[in-house]
Amino acid sequence: MSDNVIALRNTQVSGVWVCAQCQAQWEKDITLPWGTTLRDHREVCPDCGCRTGSIKGEFIPEDPVWVCDCGNTLFYITQGGMFCPGCGGYWTDTRGAE
Repeated sequence: MSDNVIALRNTQVSGVWVCAQCQAQWEKDITLPWGTTLRDHREVCPDCGCRTGSIKGEFIPEDPVWVCDCGNTLFYITQGGMFCPGCGGYWTDTRGAE
């Protein structure tokens, strides 16, 4: 291999995964293909079968975070509001789920 060529490799990731749907936790080792980040990757939950598993402690913001009544802290933000994949709650403002 030439000195100016960088070998691209898959990334090994080990840790505790958490399901946003049912809050199950499990340990798993995975291999992320080159170009994939943990932000892009979701694992299938062994308990409920949903592809909503993310590695625990993936991102910890310094600011206070919003927590749904179901305990979920990951949300889908759209132009119309905010959706919780954990319980299906949908907010069109900050006063509460519809």
